[in-house]
Amino acid sequence: MRRSYAATLACVLVAITGCTSEDEPPAGPAPSVSATTPTASVSKAWVADVPVRPDSIGRGAPWIWEYSDDVVVVGPRGLVALDRASGEQLWQLPLGGQVCGATPEPTELGLVAVSVGRCRPAAGGAPTARRTTIKAVDLESASVVWERPFAGAPQLESKGDALVAADGCSTRRIDLSSGRPRGGLGIACRDHVLMGGGVVVVARDGAPPRWRAVDVGSGSTLAEVTAPASVSLPRRVLDADPLTVLAGDTERRRLDVVRVGDSDARVLTRVDATALDALVSTTSDTVVLAGPTSPKAVELSLDDGARLKEFAASAPERWVPITRVGGRVLGFEGTADGLAAGKGILTLRSLEDGTATAIGDFGAGSFAGDTDLAVAAPRAVVIDSMLLMPGPADAGVLAYRLSIPD
Repeated sequence: MRRSYAATLACVLVAITGCTSEDEPPAGPAPSVSATTPTASVSKAWVADVPVRPDSIGRGAPWIWEYSDDVVVVGPRGLVALDRASGEQLWQLPLGGQVCGATPEPTELGLVAVSVGRCRPAAGGAPTARRTTIKAVDLESASVVWERPFAGAPQLESKGDALVAADGCSTRRIDLSSGRPRGGLGIACRDHVLMGGGVVVVARDGAPPRWRAVDVGSGSTLAEVTAPASVSLPRRVLDADPLTVLAGDTERRRLDVVRVGDSDARVLTRVDATALDALVSTTSDTVVLAGPTSPKAVELSLDDGARLKEFAASAPERWVPITRVGGRVLGFEGTADGLAAGKGILTLRSLEDGTATAIGDFGAGSFAGDTDLAVAAPRAVVIDSMLLMPGPADAGVLAYRLSIPD
């Protein structure tokens, strides 16, 4: 960790004793750190010895779901339910094979879908497999309610009682309660398919290219538009309502934020290609893009793309945002080597100017142990004031209690 950054944050964490002359940072630029919310804190809650699905298999799929007062961990070969408050194991459901993918969250009825098979990791993307089996699971009864074979290792998206499974030429819309087919989506093998937020965006090459947005729940077409001339493929759904996507050419390191209306699509603003992996948080009329590795964030209007708040800091060396908390972003920060060894500072950074408030020091001998925070923190989730993330080598679940005043 850079001496100036470590010393500055150390002063915040031990403000009662102050900094000695030996700890005092040298002159020069340093991140602005504030202790204006002294009651913000983080404490050890529990650790569960439950294996977690590795991110290399099923990249982008969830590793944990919130369900009622519990959490359900997606393991390498099954599901395990834990009491959210204590970490006590409630039930376990083997799935008979390697978990390749899963729906983002349970439905209101507690249904999820997972794909199981001999899948292999793919560089920077979803896993591949010759065939998998899609299984629908009822979390209330901890049982598989139906299963059916599928060609490939599909992306899975659900809304209401409908499921869409898509992998290349194989795209199906399925009744999530019964497993019965619910009709096709008219997707061809050459089409590019993007899913998120209960919406399927289908991009078809042509002059000009055409985009079609389909609601997963109803199967109805939400919009069919001509893509802006400056935009290539849709890459990531930022918000489903209003439908807003990141689109563009990642090789040229540029992406556009595109608002898709009933009959047209318009570019709101341009961002750099790191936004593809950034933390995304939306409200009814704004979206925040934070990180993914350096301390920078921007809040955009979903109406016209105006930059409402923005910051970029030269330090720390690494910043891993976790979630938005009001007008701030919660995240871990430190040096690359420190985070890899489980050592970092948990902070809140203001979207207004990047000012950081330190709320926890994950130093030597901390509860994180030798967890690689650079790997685990991007997968961390906050559920009802509980911070959860995978433990060392995906061999367990670490839980922390957060106290963050409004």
